[in-house]
Amino acid sequence: MVPRLRNRDGWLPVPAFRPREDPISELAAAIAQAYERANRPRDYAEIFEKLHGALGIVPPDGGVLRGIATGNRTAKHSFAHEVR
Repeated sequence: MVPRLRNRDGWLPVPAFRPREDPISELAAAIAQAYERANRPRDYAEIFEKLHGALGIVPPDGGVLRGIATGNRTAKHSFAHEVR
């Protein structure tokens, strides 16, 4: 199934990772690796900053993760409240 998702727009299959000491850092690294595999490199530090900043959003919202997955490079955290 994952190989088929790689070929579909809007999907970014992230490699398996095991959250350990620093789950946000490990997730950011997995997402950066997924973008690299898709020939659309993204900066790990940028991804980490967005994920880390999303920790303070109340109520929790998947908009930040969606923005990262869709390649929204300009918005920092504002799209977390736009996507509902």
